[in-house]
Amino acid sequence: EVIGWSSSCLAAFLAVALKAVTDTSSNGGLHIWKSMAGFLSLSVMGVTGISFVLGTATAGLEFRQQEKYGDSEEYKQWVKKSWVGFKMGKQKKADSENIQETTEE
Repeated sequence: EVIGWSSSCLAAFLAVALKAVTDTSSNGGLHIWKSMAGFLSLSVMGVTGISFVLGTATAGLEFRQQEKYGDSEEYKQWVKKSWVGFKMGKQKKADSENIQETTEE
């Protein structure tokens, strides 16, 4: 998914750049970039969005797999020789939250 979205985004930028370079008007292709800016922005937002969604899903899946199969020796061996890909890690608690928890105890 990420490769497809990224390739599509890159292709959009290359197409606009090629059109701007071959433009013979007095603006030198700047008007093409301006007219396509919205579409290019949406393309970048699409790549960013799918990367975030898949990164978050990967972290959740890894957590569930660890819970279900974590005690299995076969799973441990598989984890050692595999790569999960890019994933979003769990956020650490902010220092202010840690201080608040210790004062409540």
